[in-house]
Amino acid sequence: MGRHLDFFDSEKLAFLSRSLKNVAFIFFQFFLSFSLLIFLTFFLMHLMPGSALVEDHRTDPLVVAQLREFYHLDQGLWVQLKIYISHLFRGDFGVSLQSPGSSVQQLIMDRAPTTFFLGTVALALSVVSSFLMSLARILSGAGKRWFDSAFFMGLAVPSFALGPLLIWLFAFYLNWLPVALLETPASYLLPLFLLSFKPTLVLVRTLNASMDQSLRTPYIQTARAMGFSELQILTKWALKNSMLGYLQQVALIAATLISGSFFVETIFAIQGLGSLFVDSLLARDSAMVLAMTLLFGMFVIFLQMLANIVLLLMDPRRERW
Repeated sequence: MGRHLDFFDSEKLAFLSRSLKNVAFIFFQFFLSFSLLIFLTFFLMHLMPGSALVEDHRTDPLVVAQLREFYHLDQGLWVQLKIYISHLFRGDFGVSLQSPGSSVQQLIMDRAPTTFFLGTVALALSVVSSFLMSLARILSGAGKRWFDSAFFMGLAVPSFALGPLLIWLFAFYLNWLPVALLETPASYLLPLFLLSFKPTLVLVRTLNASMDQSLRTPYIQTARAMGFSELQILTKWALKNSMLGYLQQVALIAATLISGSFFVETIFAIQGLGSLFVDSLLARDSAMVLAMTLLFGMFVIFLQMLANIVLLLMDPRRERW
């Protein structure tokens, strides 16, 4: 009896050690990815031509020199990086070059609620719609071919063409919805549809592929032979085993939607993080571009890390080391 207990205890310890090692490696990946993101973003930003400080014959050279000293642009590149990292660890992203006197943090916080709300609602719509559409496709039987054709046609439509088409149809031709801004509840419909359209189709394609593979496994065939209905098989077994790849895709899409869609916010004149990032790029506002690139990148890395941990909890056999 004691030998059996020792055997089970050793198995539990080995499993716990393996799980902790995998989680530690996930955190190490997060730290390494974030460090590389800081270095690459900083150096690539300084390789961009132009500057927010206009230096021509109409600008007082003394003013330009004072501005360069204030923003540490008169220092060497490695010195600038050291100063930036030291400020970064204190939570100081600097002052915006295109909005003197305004901190980068304040400008981001002013725009973040709008982008976060749109991204969260669009993500929820995408997840719910993808589940319903995948179940409808599986239960349609012979109609799967029509579902697949419609999905591939939807994926083939580029967003930069779909957006103006929706604006022309619903705002100008039918005059049903407002064309820009977020002033009424109806003004949210077009941006939310355009934000969730492509992610929904991507999630449907991912879930369909996993479901098709699960439905061909022997235990599913056994469940059918035992008399379980197709809906019971889908909800109790096939759907659960299809969630691993689906969750990874949801994490990537969530980072894109919640961080902000540049195209959607630009064409609908939405004052969010996406439009702020585009304006900062055009103005060569290096402090704002650096901060927002790090914000977007960290959000992507963080959500991917959470997805890996969730997948590890769902399936402890998955090795990360």
